[in-house]
Amino acid sequence: MFASWRQVVHEEFKEKLESEKHQKRMELESKMLVKWSNKVDALYLYMQQLEDKIKIEQEAREKLAHTYDQSLNQGFSQLNLETRGLSHNPLINEVVIKHCDK
Repeated sequence: MFASWRQVVHEEFKEKLESEKHQKRMELESKMLVKWSNKVDALYLYMQQLEDKIKIEQEAREKLAHTYDQSLNQGFSQLNLETRGLSHNPLINEVVIKHCDK
């Protein structure tokens, strides 16, 4: 009698363990899924922020390059204007001609 009771209890215990094992495994998988989902979401948000910063930096570089080109062109135009103005000045022509005659 004890042996048969022991066998029944043993079988019930094994079934209970198997059922709890499955339940614990599902709980653990759910926790891990939530944990990694949160990490992936955080990294995705960080990636979007980096993309935005890269776009802003590219726009700033393009604006800086445009400003540099404008500045260079304005400087060149001003230099040409002043050189043209000096070339029509008789005093400059006289000094240049005297130095060239020597």
